[in-house]
Amino acid sequence: MPGADLLYEAMTEMLDVCVAALADTPDGAPDCRYLAPGPPAWDTYPCLIVYAGGPAIADTFPLQPVLSPGHRVAVMGEVNLVAITATILRCAPVIDEGGQLPQAGEMDAATRQTSADLWATWNHLRQAKKDGTLFAPTTREFFLDPAVAVNPAGGACGWQVTVRTQLDGYRPA
Repeated sequence: MPGADLLYEAMTEMLDVCVAALADTPDGAPDCRYLAPGPPAWDTYPCLIVYAGGPAIADTFPLQPVLSPGHRVAVMGEVNLVAITATILRCAPVIDEGGQLPQAGEMDAATRQTSADLWATWNHLRQAKKDGTLFAPTTREFFLDPAVAVNPAGGACGWQVTVRTQLDGYRPA
């Protein structure tokens, strides 16, 4: 029965798919993985963190006249979209205590890992949605938003992969 835990359950589904995706990468899925109540601190890596952004009402027809979208909730229904982000953090090469810059091979290894993380996650999320194993049914709206690189600073690097999916509401008691 639908209820207040629907968003948490959707986040858990996404975490599970991301763990499976990262198993395909050179270093595999990190042992550190959790659901966060909001954007995480980038203080533990390697790590996989999934969190939700705020829900939004999707733009559906009609968009005119100007107030039509504001009347959807009362007169015609709406499509709720929730954003869920997976942050995949890995170790980034840093300047050593003697001031030596990271070697090209270290940068290449980090780039190989983070690129594999992104591509595996992207493709697993897409395929899981197609297969109906993520955010079922397959007719449920699903967007893969542009991924955002984590600025490699402080020893962490990686990607943030955000999806938006339809999450129907429920009728409070």
